[in-house]
Amino acid sequence: MQGLFLRRLLVVSAGAICLMAFAPLVQTSLAGKTNADAGSLALTRPSFLRVAHAEGVNNKTYSIEVNRAETTTNQLTIGSFNQARSANLSLKSGSYFEQARASLTSRFPQIQVVEFQELTPSTLNGVDILFLSVGNANTVAGVPLTVLEQELLLKFVQEGGCAVLLPDNDRYGVGAPIENESLIGKFGMLITGTLFGGVAATVTDTKLSLVTSGPYGDIKSFTQNYPGGITDRGPYGKALAKNSLGDALVVIPNRTIGPAAGPVIVFSDFNTFVDDFDQGFFTQNQFLFLNTIFSCLATHKSFLPVTLR
Repeated sequence: MQGLFLRRLLVVSAGAICLMAFAPLVQTSLAGKTNADAGSLALTRPSFLRVAHAEGVNNKTYSIEVNRAETTTNQLTIGSFNQARSANLSLKSGSYFEQARASLTSRFPQIQVVEFQELTPSTLNGVDILFLSVGNANTVAGVPLTVLEQELLLKFVQEGGCAVLLPDNDRYGVGAPIENESLIGKFGMLITGTLFGGVAATVTDTKLSLVTSGPYGDIKSFTQNYPGGITDRGPYGKALAKNSLGDALVVIPNRTIGPAAGPVIVFSDFNTFVDDFDQGFFTQNQFLFLNTIFSCLATHKSFLPVTLR
């Protein structure tokens, strides 16, 4: 049979499975299968499928990794501020995210990263994931989001986009509290305080989210450097990890702040994904980073549900 063969199938309970994919499935041989058939299942799709996401009837989430059998021009887009706005902390071109960019290229070749100096309807057009950090450097604050940019960030999420947001402690630079508030305040969140040096953030329950239990493994803890603590997660946020100041990772699940809304994923320290040699811990936290990106893909509006019985 022509198709894509499953490379890995984490245990899925018997019964209906909801399969999420980047493109409609033309044909599937999964019908009637259970976890006993793992390794012998195949998918056929028209053009594009890298990873799939399955939910068992027991409400637990599992992952299926699929071999890609053909090339495609279809892409998803991550948007980030440019160097003029974020300097070292631009995902596209900043010197602090070289390891993150290499990991994205290696693990998610279907993703492209674009950059812009401000959030506008034009710059957000075609963007699927926003990856925004405060600061210009470890001890230099950046330019806060304007009132209009904050409104556009909220609208972006309400319309199905995924936002990965990286505020930080309240003293990384002059004006840090204002910049932090401009990034996460629209979602009702507040970050305060400063912990000194490297600290461990502990995940409360890995199974609460794909961010902490995705295809790249269960994340029980991760390392931060001079983090703050999220002391108010707002009306919709769910805490996934904590440090001694408060929450270290908060997620607003998709379809929470609106019927078509995407998720919001907030870390209390931008050094979580900064390069190792720039006072970050990317190597230690790489699987958390990859799960984070995957969780955005798995909840993206282009994923179409197919019920298999």
